[in-house]
Amino acid sequence: MLLSVVTTQVGTAQVANTNTVPDVVATQMYDNFESYGNTLPVTNWPNPGGYMIDPWGDPNSGFFPSLSTDYKADGNYSMRLDYNLEDKGWNSMGHLLDYPDWSAWDGVRYWVKPDGSGRTLSFSFLEHVGSDGIKHFHSADYQMTDTTPVVVTIPWSGLGASQANVWGVEEQIWSVKGTPGPGTIYVDKIELIKMASPLYNMVITPASSTSAWNRNIRVANASQSAWNHPPGNALDGDLTTNWQTGSSQTSGQWFALDLGNTQSFNQIVLGQTGVQNDYPRSYQVQVSSDGTNWSAPVVKGSGTAGANTTISFSPQSARYISITQTGSNASYWWSIAEINTYLASKGS
Repeated sequence: MLLSVVTTQVGTAQVANTNTVPDVVATQMYDNFESYGNTLPVTNWPNPGGYMIDPWGDPNSGFFPSLSTDYKADGNYSMRLDYNLEDKGWNSMGHLLDYPDWSAWDGVRYWVKPDGSGRTLSFSFLEHVGSDGIKHFHSADYQMTDTTPVVVTIPWSGLGASQANVWGVEEQIWSVKGTPGPGTIYVDKIELIKMASPLYNMVITPASSTSAWNRNIRVANASQSAWNHPPGNALDGDLTTNWQTGSSQTSGQWFALDLGNTQSFNQIVLGQTGVQNDYPRSYQVQVSSDGTNWSAPVVKGSGTAGANTTISFSPQSARYISITQTGSNASYWWSIAEINTYLASKGS
C-alpha cells in the first residue's frame, strides 16, 4: 500500500448481498469522473494530483486506470481499471486526499461493474496520523463473482471505523487480489452518504435499484404545517429538521410532491428520524400528471411504529404524488424527517 509510516488495519467490512436499498437521505459527490476532460490524471507515487499506481505492489503486475464511456452509472465517463495480476497476485492504486473531514457522513458508496473473475476488489481508506503516530487503515472486500453492475455501500461502522475516525482521510485505495490473469473493472459515482437508519455491514445492491434513488424532487406541499416546520424540511437532506402538521393526526391531511417532470417510481420512504411516534396511522397514495386530476389510490397501508415507513407499489409514471392520511391519532402529530422516492428499475 502507499504507506510511509506504521499502519494498523482497524477493520474489514462484513458483506450483506441484498436487494434492499440502504435508506440514503443525503449525498455529497466525491468523484463522478466528469471533471477531467477526456483524460484521467494519473501520476506515480509520491506525487499528488492524480490517481496513483502503487509501486509497493507486484512490479510485474500492471494496473492501468483511464476514463471510459463503455459502462457508467450516468453522465459521460467512468473510471476503467485494467489490470494484469502476476507473481504475488495483487496490486493497487490510490488517490491522495487533502485530509477532508468526513465525520458528518455515515459512509461511502460506489457504482461498480465487476469483471466476474472471482478475484477480490478491496476498497480502503487511510486515515491521517493521529496522536498515537499511527495511520489507521480500513478496508472492505468485495468478491467479483458476476459482471452485473452493482452499488457497493460501505458504512464507516462496517469498516471498524467511527465517524470521529474519518475527520482527516489521507488516501483512498483500490486493490485487486486473486489468481494471476487480466481483468477490467469500471468504477463510477463515488458518493459520501447520510443514512436515515444505521447500517453496520457493507451492502451490495443491484445498480438499477440504488442508482434510481431520486433526489430531484422540486417542490413539497402539505395541507397544513406547524410553525417553522414547512414541507421543504422533508427535502433538505437534514435529519434534524422535519415537516409537522402542528396538530393531531386526522383523516384528510395530505403531503404532496412535485417531481418536476413525469418520472417512473415504485417506492416512497417516509423517514421518521427524531419523530418516530409521528408515523401515519394509515394512508393512501395517489398520483397525477397535472396536479389537479388524481388517480385512484395506487396503494393503501399503515405506517411503521418506531421506524421509517416504506411504501411500495406497482411502477407508476407521473409528475405529482400525494400521500393522504386516512387514520387519526389524538396524541401525535404527523411528521416526516425526510421523504425519498425511488424510480422503477431501469435495468442498468
